[in-house]
Order: sequence, then C-alpha cells, then structure tokens
Amino acid sequence: MLIKRPELRNSLATQDLAALPKEYQQLVSDLLRQADSHLVINQLLEAINKPAGDQDLLPRPRETDLVYKYEEGNPYKEIGLNTHFERLGRFVFITRLQSYRYLTRNKASQDRIQYVSPDCLGGIFTNKEKSIYYYIFLTEPNQLKAQNAARLLNLTLYDKGGGF
Repeated sequence: MLIKRPELRNSLATQDLAALPKEYQQLVSDLLRQADSHLVINQLLEAINKPAGDQDLLPRPRETDLVYKYEEGNPYKEIGLNTHFERLGRFVFITRLQSYRYLTRNKASQDRIQYVSPDCLGGIFTNKEKSIYYYIFLTEPNQLKAQNAARLLNLTLYDKGGGF
C-alpha cells in the first residue's frame, strides 16, 4: 500500500492513522503499540524509499474469508497462538493459517517466517512453553511475491527483514 500510494508514507511517519485506509488502521495501531515501533516504522519507510525493482510485488488481496485451522481443531490449545493467527490474518494476501505440529526437540529461539513454496510460507510461533510450526497459505502461487510476503511479515512482526 505504501509503495503504491506514496502520499501515505508521511501519515505513517507522523502516526496520522485517520489518513490511512480504514482496513489498515487497526493493524497500524496495533503495530504502534509494540516496543520499538518507531524503529520498525523508520526501517520500513527506509526500505520502501529505496529503489527496489520487484520487491514491492505482493500476492493479490484475498476475495474470500480467511480460514483458520488448528491441530485437533483447538484454537486455544496454546497460549497466544490464536492471537498470533488473528494478527497475521490482517494481512490481506493470506487465505489460510494452519497450525501443523509442535517442534519436538527444542523450543525455537525466536519466531520467524520463511518461504516454503510459491503459495505457502512456514512460520514458527513460540510461547513460554512450546514452539509450533504453522503454514501461511497465500492468495496466488508466485515465488517472488511469496518471498516478498515473507520479508514483509518478518520485518513487520519481528523486526527482521530477511526472507530466509
């Protein structure tokens, strides 16, 4: 959105949420409440302002409702997983979020998202006790767009720009 509508960049930098499209206001408001949000916003704006070629390509917005699938159908099994999925669901290029399995050997040292296939990303969610691997299904199969989506999610959610 910020690449296609550069006039909104100043609104984000000044935290003028009313100038943003309604569908993004809650997401940006949630992001601004996080620690180091100003640092993340500045990094995002800096990355956007660089000539990026095809880095601005993301999967198209979804046309149907988002689907949540949890192992054993239980969204409240692990503390924080449901909230994490709801946060991810605000990204309009995601069609389905599906928890897959627990990491059995050790708890992951950090949450992250990585490219799996042209229409799927993989993520790791960690709470105080366990780490859970999950899938993020995208609206279209396109390797470049999926890699860009992974970079955007890592930067936005975890303050990491890498796409893994």
